[in-house]
Formats: sequence, structure tokens, C-alpha cells
Amino acid sequence: MFRTALVGFLALATASADPSFHSRQLLTVDGTYNSNEVANAASLPMYTAGNSKKSVIGNAYYELDCASSTMCVSVVLNKGYKLEQTLDNIWVKDANHPTSTNLKYETKSFSYFKDGTQGWEGCFVLPASESGDRLLEFHSNYDKGETMSTGKLAQGAGKAINLCPANLVGEPEVVPTDPKDTPLSPGNTEGTGVDPSTPREGGSFGDPHVKTWTGHVFDFHGACDIVLAHVPAFNNEQGLDLHVRMTMRDDWSYISEAALKIGNDVLQVGTNAEYYLNGVKSAALPLTVGGFAVKVVHKTEKTHRFDIDLKEQGKIRIKVYNEFLGVNFQKAGSDFQHATGIMGEFETGALLSRNGQVVADTNVYGQEWQVHDDELQLFQEKKGPQYPEACEMPVPKELSQRRLAESMVSFEDAAKACADWDMESKEACIYDVMATGDLEMAQGGAM
Repeated sequence: MFRTALVGFLALATASADPSFHSRQLLTVDGTYNSNEVANAASLPMYTAGNSKKSVIGNAYYELDCASSTMCVSVVLNKGYKLEQTLDNIWVKDANHPTSTNLKYETKSFSYFKDGTQGWEGCFVLPASESGDRLLEFHSNYDKGETMSTGKLAQGAGKAINLCPANLVGEPEVVPTDPKDTPLSPGNTEGTGVDPSTPREGGSFGDPHVKTWTGHVFDFHGACDIVLAHVPAFNNEQGLDLHVRMTMRDDWSYISEAALKIGNDVLQVGTNAEYYLNGVKSAALPLTVGGFAVKVVHKTEKTHRFDIDLKEQGKIRIKVYNEFLGVNFQKAGSDFQHATGIMGEFETGALLSRNGQVVADTNVYGQEWQVHDDELQLFQEKKGPQYPEACEMPVPKELSQRRLAESMVSFEDAAKACADWDMESKEACIYDVMATGDLEMAQGGAM
């Protein structure tokens, strides 16, 4: 589901143009406040109700990256004030746009500070229609319904921010790069250097969220068959391929099936832990794929897992919770160094196209890794869009916002259910739980 339903009030009417903000590494969204990190960011005070004649409640720090059409914000409350941690607490919009009530910025990533009270950090997509001087508004609630903002022009506080040039905003960027020399800034797609001998973890889960080999999490909400990993060099060129089938439900999608091929063997796992081995449904246990042992665990009636032991090359875990699947590579070894697929480049995490170029737009990137008709077809049956038919993409995000706002599960309950998740994936867990209305999903293993 889209992570754009963090709606509420915080007004950040940002400062005048400064080209240096257009290329700087962005604030890290990790749930912690780092004074060094915001030392070079632009900042503005936040007032009660956005009125400069009232109390200063805290400060908002912001930075821009035009290359990825991203703005990142860190809001820090002064001592003695408490942030309301509710679903409808935050939004970002353009106050002087003709349709400002509807033009709300999509959330790329978001985190409340770990103490849950003193602030939040978030990165937002700059819409294609936004360029030049704009009066942006970010609002936050604090102390049981009080509103703070960086100010409104009518109350003597707002300032315009000079956004990116129109030709740099909102267009999918595909540029040649040497991934070994290109660091990954938080929120961008170009990779981060990590020792290639270090075991990696990554995969895909939930609605679907994709975790790259270096731990960066992004969303792709299309419905089609996707190449998660293609590893021809695995186990002395025995080869390993893992595809996932993403299925649309209403205005969101999920992984309904996964198929793993090692050598000449194919294991397919579907909803409710239905599985095939080389075309045989519910093949007799114990199972092996390409000579590697498969451990099948039925933890509860709803929760199941398939663990494929790759020995010194790590493990693949396929988790099932009812109809939802999650796939995770654990401690992937050196055989994966030249892996390709939607999980990005193994050494850097860069989101590389099939011809080795960085793709900045994750929707474009996800469709780049749709299974082609001339590639291995791992699933028993063809379902949903099949290449060259494009992936099915979701409806406009306003419907997702309304669905989350109407969720039977509160933000607080979802956050509690996802408390044991790692920082990179916790936000994704919270929104999946809220979208499905199922608290057990957090512990169910399909994430």
C-alpha cells in the first residue's frame, strides 16, 4: 500500500533559493535525532498554529535532492512538548497551488523518533508540477490536538522555497554510472559501497516492499511476475533463479507465489503453503532443490515457512501467512556477487536496469524487472499480466490514503505489533498491518 496516508498538520514554509541544497546528501530517516546531520540543513522555527506571534514549539530542518526529486525533513520539538503519534498527524502540501487541498506530497520514507515523542523524519516526492518558488506547508499535532507549523504568510511567518527546475522534477532518471564508485544517499537509488565478502540479506515482502542487498527498502506496487534474483554463477554455474508473482487486490498488491530454480529443479510456493516440486503438487518430504535441503515448517494454521539451506552461500526463507508470501535471502555469500534483479546490484545496492544503468524512479525500475517472455518461465501457470503486457499498476494514491485512514487497526496498535522489526522494515510492517487490518500479520512471517 502507499505510504502516503501520513496525513495531518505541520507547516514548513521553507526558505529562499539556495543551489547548494539541490545536490546535498539528504537527512537519514532512521528514527533518531542527530545534531551533526542537521547542522548544514536549512531550518525554520515552528510556531503554535503557524503564527509567529505565538510560542516556538520546535524547529524544522529540510534538504532537497533534485536528482531524485526528493525533499527530506526533520522536525524536532523543544523540551517539554510531546508529539502526537497518530495516523493523521503529518502531511505536506503546496499552500499556494490552485488545488492545494488536494496536492499532497507522496511519502518516500518516514519514521517517528525512537522515543515516540520528540519528533519525526520523512522524505517526500516532489511532484512533477512543482518547480520554482512554492509555499510548502508541513503541519504537526502536539500536546493533545495543538497544531504547530513553520508559519503561514497570513500570520507573518511563511517563506517560499525555490524548488528544483521543472526539467529535473518528476521525470524518471536513467543515467550511466559505475556502481562501484557511486555512494547511496538515503532515499536515492545509486548504491552504497560494502565489502563484497560481507554476507548480505534482502528480499521482498508485504505490499510489496523490496529490500536491496545492502538493506535499502523501497516499494513497488505493480502486479506481474518479477525477477527477484538471477544468479547464473551460483554453485559453480549450477545457477539460481527466484521469481515472485505480485497480485493486485483493490488498490494494493502482494506476493501470492514464489518460484525458485536451482539447477534443473523448481520449487513453487503459493498461498496457504501450497507447493510444487518439479510440477508435482505436495511432493513427498523431505525435499531438495538442486541438491540443497528444504525444511518445511508449519508453525500455525496460518503461518508456514520453507527454508532452503544453501550451505556456505546462506539460506533462502520463503514465509507464508495465509495468502501473503515473503521471500528473504539470509547471509548470501560470494556466489551472489554478480546477481541481477529487482534487489539491485549485490555490491552496492544500486537499482540497475537490465543494461546496467541506474534507474531513479522505483515504478519504472520495478517494471524493468518484469519476467520477459524469452526468459525462464518458472510458474506452473501463467496468471496476470505477462510480458510484453505491462505490469498492472495501482489506482491513484488518494484511495490508498482513504483506506488507511479508515483502517480498523490504529497506528499505535500496528506499531506495537511491529515493535520487533528492524528499523529499515518497521514502517513497511506498520502500513501493511493497517492496510489489511490484521495485527497477526506482523508476527505471521509473510512480511
